[in-house]
Amino acid sequence: MNPTDNTVIHYPLPNNTHLDTLFASALRLHQSGDLQMAQELYKQVLEAQPEHLDALYLSGVLATQQQRYGDAYPLLAAARKLNPNIAAVHTALGNLQREQGETEAALASYASALALDAANADAYYNRGILHHEREAWEAALNDYKQAVACDEKHVDAWTNLGVILKTLGHLEEAIRCYNQALRLNPHQISALFNLGVLYDSLEQFDLSIDFYRRCLLLDDSHTMAAFNMGIALRHVGELEESLIYFQHILQREPHHTGALQNLGASFQELGRNQEADECYARALQLDPDVAEVRYNRSLLTLARGDYAKGWEEYEARWVGAFSARKHLRQFQQPQWRGEDISGQTILLYAEQGQGDTLQFIRYVPMVKARGARVIVDCQPSLVRLLRTMPGIDDIFSKGEVTPDHPPFDVQCALLSLPRAFGTTLKTVPADIPYLHADPAMVEQWRALLPQDKTLKVGLVWAGNPRRFSLQLNLIDQRRSLHLAQLAPLAQCEGVTFISLQVGEGAAELKQAPAGLNVLDLTDRITDFADTAALIENLDLVISVDTSVAHLAGALGKKVWLLSRHDACWRWMTEREDSPWYPTLRLLRQATPGDWQPVIDRVVTELHALTANR
Repeated sequence: MNPTDNTVIHYPLPNNTHLDTLFASALRLHQSGDLQMAQELYKQVLEAQPEHLDALYLSGVLATQQQRYGDAYPLLAAARKLNPNIAAVHTALGNLQREQGETEAALASYASALALDAANADAYYNRGILHHEREAWEAALNDYKQAVACDEKHVDAWTNLGVILKTLGHLEEAIRCYNQALRLNPHQISALFNLGVLYDSLEQFDLSIDFYRRCLLLDDSHTMAAFNMGIALRHVGELEESLIYFQHILQREPHHTGALQNLGASFQELGRNQEADECYARALQLDPDVAEVRYNRSLLTLARGDYAKGWEEYEARWVGAFSARKHLRQFQQPQWRGEDISGQTILLYAEQGQGDTLQFIRYVPMVKARGARVIVDCQPSLVRLLRTMPGIDDIFSKGEVTPDHPPFDVQCALLSLPRAFGTTLKTVPADIPYLHADPAMVEQWRALLPQDKTLKVGLVWAGNPRRFSLQLNLIDQRRSLHLAQLAPLAQCEGVTFISLQVGEGAAELKQAPAGLNVLDLTDRITDFADTAALIENLDLVISVDTSVAHLAGALGKKVWLLSRHDACWRWMTEREDSPWYPTLRLLRQATPGDWQPVIDRVVTELHALTANR
């Protein structure tokens, strides 16, 4: 407890100038934070005058601050015995009892203080802390309000009132309280830090970064401010700067697993995979059970092509605070791990995005070859396309399958199938096409396209923004373009561009770049069966990393995938081909966020294609 928040008790003393000077020196040292020297001087005062009330009281406060609880109680008890009518002494006793977990005794002491002085802001404030620690939010709220009513300049009470209001969801009121604390003391670190936390929760990262920066200017050893600063910088894409803060923490706290994990994540998003892997390895040495680290490291392992190890590590996606965890289905039936299932029924279920389903549904024929009856549970938009896939005996939309219906013996998430089959880089099942469009639908879509000899090229420039998840939304911001960035494609003669873009990005067609004519038939697309039929009529699909790229690859169509710098693990690193889709080519960003060289290359490659037709 800060001694400046307590009342110093003054009472008539024998005229002793030396003792007064000694006590004043002790108090000054106490207030400046030199507790050891202050303790020594208080001790000298008490040796000279054992019943010096102020010295007893403040020695007890100091001992509480130093967590010398056994020393603190006799000192405060002696002060109370000398004068039981001093509210500050009862408050200090309450604080000591609170620190020792003696809740009822602490409440009684605070009540005694308030009985003696109903306007004692410190008693209300400290009782508020007790309620706060017990998560008795309303009681804490009332006490903090009483504290600032009694003393409108009580900076700590304003700050803690803000914390409680944020906890209760009253964010605007919380902001007003924090700002009031900062008006009273612009250097109030806890108010600055908590404003940063509040703006983090609102995803207003520019503001949170400003408050963390101000906090760290006052105290560069504030670990949580540095940690939150690093994460906020990651959220706004300032990855290089985020490294500085995580490294700053690790210089002081080499065993800070959170800093190691996030430093690794920043390196990973920068495409500096070796450095990321080293961070994750250090974090796992400290705590092998951090699922988030194991999961992130599995993505690096898979990106290197070490599938034998990577699939095993990838199972960590079911543990911890991952978006994938919500897709884990709770079944009584066991997970299939590759054992004999001849004569049994297996449920294979989609767990992540539509692209993931399209990529890993390729394992169905292999499961069927094990002699099992295969049921598939997938996204509604894929049911019509997958219904005719060889090997699928029955198919359901997500949400239709229950633990009891339809009956099945074992189950497996689609992205756990590579582990069950022990897939390595050399054994990736890549017999394409493994998906097929309905021939009648193909003809229907052909009739809608220009009947000329131009190169028919499908375009997808943006993914699903996935605003429900900050992490996934940030990935989408890195993988997606705006249609305006494709303006150079207008130079390509002999090409008919056809939009395969759906979702929010499709609206950009209303303001297409001058000269870039894109045929848009997407209002006729109802699901992936339609998209597949349209793609079958195209010569090439150019797409960012979305489900359409997977669909075109699964249909055996030529695909140019425009990949962000920190490519998804499935596209590996550096190589331009894919073991998963023989007809797919990867055109990668060389620098994070810089699409121009990629688009220039697309233009060059399209010129080459049309020249050879």
